[in-house]
Amino acid sequence: MVDKYYTPSIEEFHIGFEYEQEDINEGGSSLSWYKYTIKEGGAYIIDQLITNEDLGLSYRVKYLDKEDIESLGFVETSNNWFTINAPGKLGYWTQVVIDFKWMHRTEPYKDISISGKRGEENDVIFRGIIKNKSELKVLLKQLNIL
Repeated sequence: MVDKYYTPSIEEFHIGFEYEQEDINEGGSSLSWYKYTIKEGGAYIIDQLITNEDLGLSYRVKYLDKEDIESLGFVETSNNWFTINAPGKLGYWTQVVIDFKWMHRTEPYKDISISGKRGEENDVIFRGIIKNKSELKVLLKQLNIL
């Protein structure tokens, strides 16, 4: 089974970024992982992460999966095809479809195709690799979908 998580690079951290930090006891063993989202005004957290990068703190991010896409309002209409219908709320499109596939690599990057429908026309809006939910949210906002 391929890992569900990866260690993000410091460049990935931004406002809205979702990650987990490991809580370690004094003996050095892991207690558990806690979820965090960097909120507006949380730039100081990013600064602390950069400043304390060498303190041995462990961070991880979950690779994009079906649950992440559904949490953004999309519904799986067939195997790895997700649709959201919101006439008037999706920019130019009345329907947006995400085609979500595993890439066959050493890491489980996701090959994503996003199509938009206007009337009877379908347009490919984006095709590329998205590693995590935070990246997908940024892209959907840039495309005026969220």
